[in-house]
Amino acid sequence: MSIATVQRQASAAEMAAEIDRRGAVIDSLEAEIERLRDLFRMDGEQHAAHIKDLTERHEARITKYAEAVQAHRDATERAYGAGFRDAKAMAASVVRQWSLPTIQTPSMWLIDKAGIEADILAIELPARNGE
Repeated sequence: MSIATVQRQASAAEMAAEIDRRGAVIDSLEAEIERLRDLFRMDGEQHAAHIKDLTERHEARITKYAEAVQAHRDATERAYGAGFRDAKAMAASVVRQWSLPTIQTPSMWLIDKAGIEADILAIELPARNGE
């Protein structure tokens, strides 16, 4: 007993149809790949724009902080340059400048010398180099 096998040859039209079908699948896959590349590129551009925005905001904050620190350093250096060795000497000078005259008029404000001195003494001055 033998088993008969029948092999059928595909016609040229069937082969052409299969090639066309496979070509269409390849074309659709290539289109999907391009679409995904575009999405990835757009996502990357949005991410880069977000990072740039964050960086610029942080740089602005850092610049503002650096300017404030420099202003504090300049004020401290001016205080030391004026001959003040510490906050107490500086406070005494400020209080002397704000001293009330001997005759008070109703239009003058009362100045709390002790309060001013306490406020000034509360300001911490950094130590000078080597002192």
